[in-house]
Amino acid sequence: ERDPIEGPVPRLDARLCILLCITTLAIADIIEEEDTALADERESMDTSQRKEKPVIGQRRKDLITSLKMLGDFESLLAPPQSVISVANQAAAKAVMFISGFKVGGGYFDSISLNDVPNNC
Repeated sequence: ERDPIEGPVPRLDARLCILLCITTLAIADIIEEEDTALADERESMDTSQRKEKPVIGQRRKDLITSLKMLGDFESLLAPPQSVISVANQAAAKAVMFISGFKVGGGYFDSISLNDVPNNC
């Protein structure tokens, strides 16, 4: 691109924002796996060893801490207006990849959010 709409510096912000959106989707699966493992471990314990409050995994705690730190970079949590459609498309690709959903022919350019499975 010769003259990007958002200029040279905000373009970096747009890329970071899209990366943050995709990374968050991937992290959600990792945390879910950890939660499942913790729940299975808890079920295998004796009832005398169990505590009544839910156990929070270390990855979930780390994610919460990271998200709190992102408060200083609030502008990265919403993509610039000029890249919203690309950000939405990237998020849709990530959701379909994570869910194992196949898109005919492998072309992602023509997908819409209506094509994304609801069970993700």
